Amino acid sequence: METCSELIPARLVLGIMAFFALMFTQMLRANLYISIVGMVNYDIRSTNNSDSVQYQSSNSTLLPEENDISHLKGFEWDEATQGILFSAFYWCYWLTELPGGVMAQKWGGRKVLGVSIMVAALLNAMVPMASKVHLALLAVIRAVQGLSLTVSR
Repeated sequence: METCSELIPARLVLGIMAFFALMFTQMLRANLYISIVGMVNYDIRSTNNSDSVQYQSSNSTLLPEENDISHLKGFEWDEATQGILFSAFYWCYWLTELPGGVMAQKWGGRKVLGVSIMVAALLNAMVPMASKVHLALLAVIRAVQGLSLTVSR
């Protein structure tokens, strides 16, 4: 009777593992680009102009012209600050390309890739805390994530 390892080719297993590893690293790279939409307090009151549309509810009463966003406690980051946070990932990204190859030759690609994904994921878990502590701490965490994920390239 054949075992499961004899039925599934190693090449297929490697392909599936590589797919998931690259998927996770891409998610770790792009998570701030997606989550910053919910993190930043965009002042929608400043967009009231003559082209704005007033909506009516089912009981035909007009909604207030200005939406009440006082309950939202997002960060007051302008576009330049957001750009710094987005680019922080790539500040150190290029530093570990060659050392990553040397580490993969010395310890094996599987271990290096696994450790780099684990480090980036642990740093990713620290992003909410870092964003509340200081903007520079968040930028440093993103830079170290870039440093870690370069070896997955």
